[in-house]
Amino acid sequence: MNSNRDHNHPPRWANKLLEWYCREDLLEDLQGDLYEYYERNLAKGKRMANLIFIIDVFKFFRSYTFKKLKNKYKMNSYMLFKNYFKTSVRSLARNKLFSFINIIGLAIAMSVGLLVITMIVESRNFDTFHLKADHIYRVINTRTNGRGDEFKMATTSHFISQKLEDVSGYEHKTTLYGGFGGDADTGDKKLIITGLWASEDFFKVFSFPLIKGDPATALAEPNSLVITEDTSYKLFGAEDPMGKLITVGEREFLIRGVAQNPPKNSHFTFQALGSYSTLVNENQSDPDWSASSSMWITYIYMTIPHKEDVKQINHALRQICDTENEVIAPLHITSKLQPLSDIFNGAALGNQLGPTLPATATLIFAILPFIILLTACFNYTNLSIARSLRRTTEVGIRKVIGATRWNIFAQFVIESIIIALLALLVSCLIYIPLRDQFLILLDGDGLSLPITWSVVGAFILFAIFAGVLASIIPASTLSKLQAMAVLRGSSNVRLFAGLTLRKILLITQFSISTILILGTIILNKQYIHATSYDLGFSTDQILNIDLQGNNHQLSRDAFAAVPDVNSISLSEHILHSTMTHLKDGKYKDPLDSAQVHINYIDEYYLSNHKFSLIAGENFKYRPDSADEQHVIVNEKLLERFDIDPLKALGEKIELENKKLAILGVVKDFNHSTLDAPIEPFAFRYDRTKYRYLNLVINSDDYMATIDRLEAVWRSFDELHPFSATFYEDEIERTYMMFSMLIKVVGFLAILAISIAAMGLLGMSVYAVETKIKEISIRKVLGASALKLVYLLSKGYVWLLLVATLISAPLTYFIVNELIIAEFAYLAPMTIWDVLGGLIVVFMIGLVMIGFQTYRAAQTNPADTLRNE
Repeated sequence: MNSNRDHNHPPRWANKLLEWYCREDLLEDLQGDLYEYYERNLAKGKRMANLIFIIDVFKFFRSYTFKKLKNKYKMNSYMLFKNYFKTSVRSLARNKLFSFINIIGLAIAMSVGLLVITMIVESRNFDTFHLKADHIYRVINTRTNGRGDEFKMATTSHFISQKLEDVSGYEHKTTLYGGFGGDADTGDKKLIITGLWASEDFFKVFSFPLIKGDPATALAEPNSLVITEDTSYKLFGAEDPMGKLITVGEREFLIRGVAQNPPKNSHFTFQALGSYSTLVNENQSDPDWSASSSMWITYIYMTIPHKEDVKQINHALRQICDTENEVIAPLHITSKLQPLSDIFNGAALGNQLGPTLPATATLIFAILPFIILLTACFNYTNLSIARSLRRTTEVGIRKVIGATRWNIFAQFVIESIIIALLALLVSCLIYIPLRDQFLILLDGDGLSLPITWSVVGAFILFAIFAGVLASIIPASTLSKLQAMAVLRGSSNVRLFAGLTLRKILLITQFSISTILILGTIILNKQYIHATSYDLGFSTDQILNIDLQGNNHQLSRDAFAAVPDVNSISLSEHILHSTMTHLKDGKYKDPLDSAQVHINYIDEYYLSNHKFSLIAGENFKYRPDSADEQHVIVNEKLLERFDIDPLKALGEKIELENKKLAILGVVKDFNHSTLDAPIEPFAFRYDRTKYRYLNLVINSDDYMATIDRLEAVWRSFDELHPFSATFYEDEIERTYMMFSMLIKVVGFLAILAISIAAMGLLGMSVYAVETKIKEISIRKVLGASALKLVYLLSKGYVWLLLVATLISAPLTYFIVNELIIAEFAYLAPMTIWDVLGGLIVVFMIGLVMIGFQTYRAAQTNPADTLRNE
């Protein structure tokens, strides 16, 4: 009984709150009454009793129950803060140059921080609109081949979806399948739509409200269709689309629902949803479609009401995979659940339904601005410590009249926060154009970066954090000074630690700037290397046109009539740009399989792209109905299966249960980006698979040629937009993320060096001011201007040299070992790449120091010494 009574006590924090605010003469009676009520309410349940106790504690939070505040220092706290505020504003006004440097430096750094804050706040709000967001999970897969290569994917298989029907613990399950869409034809209008195949419980799992239709039955029947508001308006205008027939591609659908447009903070969007049962009916006799290894385009989501059921379902998934792995060995699959909240901000996975911002990318985006903010804080610290001797008397007098160390510390922190809040106002002016440019850089990739009240609140907290961070060292240094030592004279005050700290901070600032500048130079070199690398085939003057479902032969004949088109080939994929198919290939040993990249081509493709055929021959024309018989492979495939190149022709390779004879062997080429090694590759011939035309153009006016080609396209397809890209542009687009990284790092490098240069300018101004009499005396004694510049600058020059010696090897390690370590083909880094960046940083530093010291050296000694 006693142990149970001890266990059933009210929330401790609520009890502590009561003791904190309640008057001592009322506390005992009030607390006793609340305890009695709590014991009585336990009959309603512990949670209800706790809730009532908390409400009562807040209910008695009245003026007559408050404790009287003790005025320990005979000074009203509001007046104290007001005094600190006035003192801080006057101090900033007296030191306009230092205040300007600190405000602008912090504003530049904070503008990037504001961008990251907006991005993080928005990314954390993804998918939160679903009513059951905390209970929605996705099944994800890890596929491991016979060599131990792992592929982590957001997709799973129809096989897993079927097996989960026999598993308990979840409330609802929906299976999605990508690739729905095409030309939607109502008879009066045509529109290109995209979307997903979805099973009947889609609207029970996700909160996409239906404007029209029944969520329980809208996707239940085969050939059912749900469209969004926008799609409905584009196809039917103001008419009611319910019950109307519509053709999408080659299938006819009945519209059974109209959904609200998916919000922007959804990790996937759609214009239409086709019933998943349509696909099931069409593919039920296809063993490949329902195989466990077919996991490239299927997604499973489920609602799980209780956390303990997550472990149960994960265990069931492991059992399903373990049983299946015995059948599909050496292939190995592993499935598990992923919370909805981890999809947009989780680990990077293949085959995502939409754009994501992995946690590692978010962390990098957060760390880089924080580094820039640190450099701005270093400016404040350096300049504050440099000016500290001027304020020691102020500190001493305040301590004599009763100020504590905490009072002095608080004054300098408030001064720093005022600077940070002023910097926030300036940074907002920089942030607005910066945000627009960043959105252009993202190219609409999932984020819109809206400014909400929560974002504004985060901005203010960030400014306060920056102010506190910048003030900790100078406030601690000045607040610990002893009043007697200060008032005896400034010569008695020693800040040697501060002087050493200033040097360390300056070195750190310029080291960071140098690392960012060197990093930009090296990354840009790798980008140029990647976009101009000899891939092993030609991309010169090749224009790739997306067929978008049009007949390849009719399209080819139409474009062949354009005079500037030399030759045309056909392919399923654009090598080094779009993804190729990965299929399991086998040679003689049925248990030995390797993943082989596949591209379907025609008989002109190899010659158009100037592949080097080292053995055998090219494909010859075959009609669409002819059976596939041959394959052309690369050297790496022969090496993988240990096939003698001299005896390779005629050997059979099994791909997708077809035995294909090797017709030719091409020299190895880079079919993927340079961060991936060359892998086994096979060209296949199937005239039903082509998706691209590859035109070799020879023209003096490429823009005019493109216009002519577009006019030809319009002659046979008015619905689809003309989509054509030169191969070189395709390759540059492939490295778009790498290019974005260079721009981001380069921009941060400019910010860092600007902040560091302003800090160095402030330090040199202070050094000149404190040594102006020494400079004048030296001039009177005959010192030349150059000699004075040397004496004043040499200390800073040594600091710059130390910074360059630290940053050069550190940059090499960061770039080569962390950023581009996975690149299989790198551009070698030379001494000139490093020297170029070091010279830039060194010259900026010398200009900042030399300009100010030279001005000081040119002053007239009489103006300084006339009153001595």
